Amino acid sequence: MIVVSMQFLTISSSGQEVRFRVKGAIFIITVISQLSFSCIPVSLLQDESEESNNAIYECQWEENTEDFKKKMNLIMMRSQSRISVTAGGLFEMDRMAYLNVCRSTWSIYTLLNTLQP
Repeated sequence: MIVVSMQFLTISSSGQEVRFRVKGAIFIITVISQLSFSCIPVSLLQDESEESNNAIYECQWEENTEDFKKKMNLIMMRSQSRISVTAGGLFEMDRMAYLNVCRSTWSIYTLLNTLQP
């Protein structure tokens, strides 16, 4: 979808149809912003998950009961595994995926602009 709207941008960049260019730019901005609403919170969740291990360790667990120590140990072991959210099971949604989409979009746009006769 992004590539199709980018094709509208490159075709109409000669000034023939300004409305196609505006529609394409609005569509690209909309798709990229929608993707950011999904990818950025996942990255924040991953960052918080990585920090939770340190927070649990610093909760003065050594001064509590044996049962509490065992539970905190289990929670620390579970918090060491990485959280990942996938889009349809195809790719992980995180900050790097968002940046890769933005980079690919820009690369395709510049390629289409250079190939335009």
